[in-house]
Amino acid sequence: MAVELNAKGNVSFSTGQFGKAIQHYSDGIKLAPEAYVLYCNRSLAYASLEKYEQALEDAKETVKLKPDWWEGYARLGDSYKSLGKHEEAIDAYKKGLECDRKNIELRSNPGPTASNGGQFEVAIKYASDAIKLAPENHVLYSNRSWSYYSLKKYEQALEDAMKTVELKPDWSLGYSRMGNVYHGLGKYQEAIDAYKKSSDIQPGNHNTYFSLSLSYSCLQNYEGAVETAKEIVKLKPDWGEGYSRLRKSFEDLGKHEEVIDAFKKELELELKPDWWEGYSGMGDAYHGLGKYQEAIDAYKKSLDIQPGEHEMYFNLSLSYSSLQNYEQALEYAKETVKLKPDWSEGYRRLGESYEGLGKHEEAIDAYKKGLECDPKNGRLESLLVYARASASISGGRRFISHVHGVVLKAFQRNFWGASNQVLEEAN
Repeated sequence: MAVELNAKGNVSFSTGQFGKAIQHYSDGIKLAPEAYVLYCNRSLAYASLEKYEQALEDAKETVKLKPDWWEGYARLGDSYKSLGKHEEAIDAYKKGLECDRKNIELRSNPGPTASNGGQFEVAIKYASDAIKLAPENHVLYSNRSWSYYSLKKYEQALEDAMKTVELKPDWSLGYSRMGNVYHGLGKYQEAIDAYKKSSDIQPGNHNTYFSLSLSYSCLQNYEGAVETAKEIVKLKPDWGEGYSRLRKSFEDLGKHEEVIDAFKKELELELKPDWWEGYSGMGDAYHGLGKYQEAIDAYKKSLDIQPGEHEMYFNLSLSYSSLQNYEQALEYAKETVKLKPDWSEGYRRLGESYEGLGKHEEAIDAYKKGLECDPKNGRLESLLVYARASASISGGRRFISHVHGVVLKAFQRNFWGASNQVLEEAN
């Protein structure tokens, strides 16, 4: 009876009815609580429903009942891997290899698991050992290519990627691997060509379009970047990363309205109410459109989330200056240099705010402090020259005004004095 229930469970599993499969396996376990295969199969069914804790418990029971069965350890390793417990997964795969030294599945499994855990050197070792046993297995070369790529060992990564497509020329992932490596090498056109081949084999893969858009951006082909990014959000409209790529592509083209729309969609999908960088970027886009009050509102939201971010004070000061609200611009500029006293740009903003208020001497002092932070800053040097000239002109005007007043008073005294004398003589 337990055998029949196991068979029924397998049929349900094969048709994607994982809940029903679990029920059959569970009924079988009630009849045969020592049947390790039922626990193993139920573990896989739980994993298919992303119930990884239950999958792990059944996998543990499997190896407890059958400690010399490699499939039990494979299932245990997969369960740990799904929970992000990479060290435990590797240990499980190793134990499985002790049961079956030449098992290619077990030899290849620790590699990707180690790679997912950031242990790329370990992953390379496992992949290399597996390749010795199965030199025609394209997946092994693909996995090792990824590990080399992650270590920025691009030449080795490229060699393995090429071997992958040689062994399996109709496999899209092989070309994606190749594209990643070419991108890492700065060979963006070659990367684009590889990604396009991948897309030809597997049309509609949003990840491939993402990579294409990125490579187009690196070639400064921003129109191409936008077009492929549009394809991403068309294929995967609920993926915030797609809108992020679209936003950055629009930013490169200076299309601020589109940037704002993409930002809003990204915030909505990624559910990032505390994403201060997002509001900052939105503020930049509004500023670029000349919508300075909207920019100020966005920057203030960013500051609410991330208080003390000196660049936000800088941006606020700039937007207030654009509204000719120089008093507010000055307050935020002062806060900028208070938070970041070694940043020359902060003093530039401070000087420009003082200039807006006609306080040329204070502007000169600010520019001087900025040059102490960055003595070779040509922009600050130019602003300092301008401020000194403005101060000189302003001072000259004050001097002329003063002299004019003195002369006028003297003339008035002389004129009225002479007039009085004439009147006295007339009388």
